[in-house]
Amino acid sequence: MDGASVAIAYAKNVHKQRVEREIRTLPITLSPVVESIDKHIIEQNFTIKCRCMNASLEGVPFVIVADLSVDYPFKPPKIKFEGKIVHPNVDKVDGEVCIPILSYDNWKATCTLENVIMSVMVHLVEPDTNRPISLDAAEFFLKNRTGFFAQLKESLMKI
Repeated sequence: MDGASVAIAYAKNVHKQRVEREIRTLPITLSPVVESIDKHIIEQNFTIKCRCMNASLEGVPFVIVADLSVDYPFKPPKIKFEGKIVHPNVDKVDGEVCIPILSYDNWKATCTLENVIMSVMVHLVEPDTNRPISLDAAEFFLKNRTGFFAQLKESLMKI
């Protein structure tokens, strides 16, 4: 084995160990937020069933899919909602979450899946309306918070 092959094998092993550790500890560190984690056929994808603990959406379940590619933790994971929701920081086409912690500019290798899930929960109830991916949803949130949360709650319950 040459030096590059050894380095690649080492990086893959470190990635695998970190992902396994984070997935194993999530239900413990984020209890009762994280209810269950299912591993997909694709090794780096996980379905994470959570429950909101913020006042506006307390008790509402939601499901996200976390793609922890081989580049994780050196690049941010891709986080998507399973199902369609209307939210300023969620792409209405594919459900991808677009929040500061997940941007390449802000991502740090020390960030964990726990940090990401907590940030998703914060942004569910306090959307970043300065950088929305869905302008319609941001406008709706700013004009009618009560209506926004009623619609968000309803869409999360359908997932």
